[in-house]
Amino acid sequence: MMTSHCFFRTIKTVCMIPLLAQIALAADAPDQPIASVNWGQLKDKGELTSGEVIRGNEGTPDRLKIVHPKTGSHSIPLCEINAPPIKTASYALRGTIRYQNVSGIGYLEMWSHFPDGGEYFTRTIATNGAMQTITGTSPEREFLLPFHTLGKSPAPTKLVVNLVLNGPGELEIGPIELIPIATMATTTASDWWSGSTGGLIGGIGGALLGLIGALIGALARYGKGKKVVLTLSAILAAAGAMILIVGICALFVGQSYNVYYPLLLIGALSGTCGASLLAILPGRFRLQELRRMQAMDLA
Repeated sequence: MMTSHCFFRTIKTVCMIPLLAQIALAADAPDQPIASVNWGQLKDKGELTSGEVIRGNEGTPDRLKIVHPKTGSHSIPLCEINAPPIKTASYALRGTIRYQNVSGIGYLEMWSHFPDGGEYFTRTIATNGAMQTITGTSPEREFLLPFHTLGKSPAPTKLVVNLVLNGPGELEIGPIELIPIATMATTTASDWWSGSTGGLIGGIGGALLGLIGALIGALARYGKGKKVVLTLSAILAAAGAMILIVGICALFVGQSYNVYYPLLLIGALSGTCGASLLAILPGRFRLQELRRMQAMDLA
């Protein structure tokens, strides 16, 4: 069974997709880069960590070529941007990539490192667009790695870019630019609630979900309170579905991140957790009852 930590990170990533898509649309504007990565310059400084540089002709930028012959999952470090001059709540790394005969599903990832020790990632794991995965063969296309800090201050101290491949393949990556995105508003006058209220809703909802999950887990472990456990699981599933629907509606009517993100996160967690418990626990209770009956027969 998936651990609670992995489950939470998976659901959180899914719920971040609408926000990242919104940032990606905002990044389509011709923002001026505030920093850039030039592969030829990195090589000249002795700071190239992977691949080889294909020098560009006049007017053509240098490119990084990666030839990966190995099977299995591998993370290939590409570059770091130290002390990025970010002054906006949202930012993105953009560039171009082309590849051929890439086996499995790969992606680019950006890790944002903050002064308090926090580390957060963005990955190109969408099915299409600038954030789509890397697989098969593709002519040159754009990629985008956006991130929204939720107003977190100060700015990140370092951005780390990796290429993750799950099989062999050949890739070429153009220069990478860091761009600010100033179009993400945190709160608007038409929002259903403020950012602080959204945080409170998320905190209370997460705490309640944790308490209910702990109660269900304790009862199910010892085969007690079957009716209570299944009722609570059904309530989680139904409530989660309703909250998720409200969150989706909030997203489509133009509510800000402070409104739709807590709803999507709590709804997805609650609905998926409740549905999973309803699918698993009846069989577990039947097995425990059978064991008790066998024990009584042997006695």
